[in-house]
Amino acid sequence: MAAQQPSLTTLIKQKFIKPLWGGLKEVWSFGTGKVGLALLFVLVGVSAVATVTMPSNLLAMWESPSFWDENPLLVPPAWVAYLGQPVAPQSVNVLTRPTTSMEQAGFMYYVYTVKYTLTQPQYPQDILVKVQGVAVFNVQVNGTSKVVSPTIVLKLTRPDNLTFTLTSATPTVSNITGLYATTDVKLATTNYGGIAEALGSKYINETQLSSVIGNNATLLSVVRLGIINNIVTLMRSFPQFYIFGKPKVTVTLGNVSSDLLPIYHQVETVANSVTPGAPGSDLVKESLSRALSELRTALASRTPSDMVPHLYAALGNLTQAYAFSAAYNTLTPEMSSALSSAMTSLSKVINDFETTTKYYNIEIQTQPLTGTYTADVIVSYSTEAPLSQLPGLPVKTVRVIFKGSAFGLLGTDDIGRDLAVILFYGFPVAMAIGLTAAVATTLIGLILGVISGYYGGYVDEAIQRTVDVIGNIPLLPILILLGQIALLVFVNNPFMVLMTIITVLIVFGWGGLAITVRTMTLSIKEEPYIEAALALGASNSRVILKHILPQVAAYGVASMVFSVPSAILTEAGLSVLGIRSGYPTWGAVLSRARDSNRYDVWWWILPPGILISITSLAFVLVGLAIERIVEPRLRTL
Repeated sequence: MAAQQPSLTTLIKQKFIKPLWGGLKEVWSFGTGKVGLALLFVLVGVSAVATVTMPSNLLAMWESPSFWDENPLLVPPAWVAYLGQPVAPQSVNVLTRPTTSMEQAGFMYYVYTVKYTLTQPQYPQDILVKVQGVAVFNVQVNGTSKVVSPTIVLKLTRPDNLTFTLTSATPTVSNITGLYATTDVKLATTNYGGIAEALGSKYINETQLSSVIGNNATLLSVVRLGIINNIVTLMRSFPQFYIFGKPKVTVTLGNVSSDLLPIYHQVETVANSVTPGAPGSDLVKESLSRALSELRTALASRTPSDMVPHLYAALGNLTQAYAFSAAYNTLTPEMSSALSSAMTSLSKVINDFETTTKYYNIEIQTQPLTGTYTADVIVSYSTEAPLSQLPGLPVKTVRVIFKGSAFGLLGTDDIGRDLAVILFYGFPVAMAIGLTAAVATTLIGLILGVISGYYGGYVDEAIQRTVDVIGNIPLLPILILLGQIALLVFVNNPFMVLMTIITVLIVFGWGGLAITVRTMTLSIKEEPYIEAALALGASNSRVILKHILPQVAAYGVASMVFSVPSAILTEAGLSVLGIRSGYPTWGAVLSRARDSNRYDVWWWILPPGILISITSLAFVLVGLAIERIVEPRLRTL
């Protein structure tokens, strides 16, 4: 009776699953193996979840600032709040229906209201509003088409009862088919001037201002305007300090004497040059003396309001002296020119006082204003719009985002990318790079090493010389060169760029293993059982597959395990050097931090570095355990 042939499932269990399970159990028996396999299991599990949940538009998403625009920029993880750091919370509010609506004076108003509570002394980064599905109407008025668009206004009421308009917009639609078309509108703070004026009217200390400037209405107005302009300038860089902050304005008088003293000495020199008895000398001398007296009084004045009248008086006397000198030819041409120069300089000082804040030191400090903020998004339509003919509301959704000062598990980078999300999707990319390069180099090294050692002769010579050549070519310059070429050739094709990098790693990575396997094969093929197999008629391929490869495979596995972190580190290094495939790899995250020169942002640098280190450690620990299995003598070390 013929023996029953084992099923395919049985063969797979016998040939692959049992040996694999036995190998894992043996690796697990070592301490380094336990830790390595545990880490490896976590890495593979996370990579599998990331692969399944990875969005189809990941490549476009991770490089697009507009996709991350609801996130704050460059903020630490949210859990820093548990370490005692004050944090302004992130708040995303989605409204599908208005809080209130009303018709008034020919307009229909839809008001969407959101409240935000700030409990800790920290500034939220910004406020952003997205109004989605806004209807723009095409109305027929007396046979003529007229576009009726809403006006969308964002107002903020602060805990100090100060209300100001942050921004407003009127959406446009170029082509409207039918009654209406819909569009999306994004609102961000633009009304810096209005905000500055509102803050100035509430927080400028009029008493302190008057104590420095005096009661001259013109000078007070100039300084108030200068304070508001300073707030506007500062808001363009740090809007959150003023939207969510309480300013304290301090004004002090600057160094006016540095401009007045040279004028005084110049006039004094002219006065001393007047020749007694010369025509008109008494008139010129008297006018110059009065001018000097007024300048001394101005220099001694406590406030600009006291000073400016004396400066005007001094200028009048200088003008009179110049006129007398011109009429009687009293002064020399040089002194006449000096007097004219003094008059010009004094006029400029007066003009600077009355039109600029040159002679004032304006210091503006802010502190976070805690409490409840109310944001109102007001959408108003002219009643010309046939709102009653809409199937629903004229606005689909309103999203109001208060950007916090901390975000997520790992914070954000300079364009608001959630680093936890990016690093999560970097797991399968890192594993794919490492395993693809390692498996390919191991297979090539094993096969060519066995062939080289077994067949010898010209085959051995060709393979070994090839190993010598690739072993003496510096890998990093070749990677940089070919990677840069790939970036230019495969524009907008990150897969081909990544495959170019992996291919170079494979081409230059198999040589060391091939040399080791060749040496082992040379020893194995001299064993008596090899000669016996050949004598019994076994083919060369059967001898290689049955008797040689199984013995060198364990060394190949050990080499492969050590090659995985090497490939991952190489890709990360290339990314830092600017050779980026386009995939969200951990190296690309580090590269972005380097490009931005932000080595101080720890949450941008440490997490990808730690992930690379943990991945490398997992494979190294497994490799150490496999080494001890392959070479029992290492177990005593």
